Formats: sequence, structure tokens, C-alpha cells
Amino acid sequence: MRFYNPENFKQGQLLINRYYPKELAILIGSIITSVVLTVVIGVFAMSIGNKLLLALMFILALIPVGAGFVLLNPLEGYHNAYQYFKLKIAYKGMQKKYMWEGVQYDDSDEYIDEYE
Repeated sequence: MRFYNPENFKQGQLLINRYYPKELAILIGSIITSVVLTVVIGVFAMSIGNKLLLALMFILALIPVGAGFVLLNPLEGYHNAYQYFKLKIAYKGMQKKYMWEGVQYDDSDEYIDEYE
């Protein structure tokens, strides 16, 4: 399937021609969180003698930035994974529940009109 878009397609809504403002805030927040956690772990690395625990703590410090990049990578058919999950949650939360307004019968099979 081919989709031809104009040269200025969605450039008015996106920052850096790729991110919405909320997505850019998520990405910057995840990067800052990981950097702060890495610095804090680096400071405590001087006192920790267990290298396995230190390596595990560094891996855990990199999880926020990894999650941010995974959520904001382009996804086929959607803007990115963040938008996909946002739409799925909105669909689950906003499903319509239809009321039955038809003819109802009781056990004796007599016709009951709901609006009489």
C-alpha cells in the first residue's frame, strides 16, 4: 500500500518532525531519570564491594530510557507504540454497552409490552 503525503505533512503538530509535546516530555523525563539513577549508582559504587549487585543496579537504571525509546519508536499503522497503547486503553474504557429495548417475554410466554 502506498501513501503519498505532501512535503509539510503533520509538521505543524510534531516537534522535531517526529514527536508530540507529551511524547517528547516522556522521552526527556526517561533520559533524565536514567542519568540521575546512573550517577547515584556510580556514587554508591565506591562503597559497594559486590560487582554483580552493581551490574544489576546499572541495568535497572537503564530500564526507564529503554522503555521510553521502545514506546516512542515508530510502529506500522500507528504513530508509535505509545499512541497504540493509548488507543487500546481508550477503546477498552469507552466500549458502548447497548440496552435491550425489544419485546420481553416471561415464563408463561405472554407478550409484555415495555412501554404500556
